[in-house]
Amino acid sequence: MWSGEDGIVEDLDFVQDKYQISLVQLNLLSEDEARCVFGEINDLLKVHRSLRDALSDLRDAAGITRSVGETLVNWVRVGNYAYYGLWENDYTLTHTVKAYFLDSLSG
Repeated sequence: MWSGEDGIVEDLDFVQDKYQISLVQLNLLSEDEARCVFGEINDLLKVHRSLRDALSDLRDAAGITRSVGETLVNWVRVGNYAYYGLWENDYTLTHTVKAYFLDSLSG
């Protein structure tokens, strides 16, 4: 489970560094356009880093994790805030704006 979260953090870091930041620095996207395309990637990174770090803290000296239940329940209840706005509140608007923006780039 820790390895999966670590992979997610690495992937999000890569997307942010190689795409989001680079496209803004090269003036290919404005900050607003990058935020529209990449969403709240910073919040997603925080959420997944917190779970990865919490899972890492559960390991004993031999690297074995005995239980993750309480940590996962707490993470879902408290740490998953980035997904609430992403999927529940803003999905339709965000999806529509992104589709419009991407269509305007191709045409």
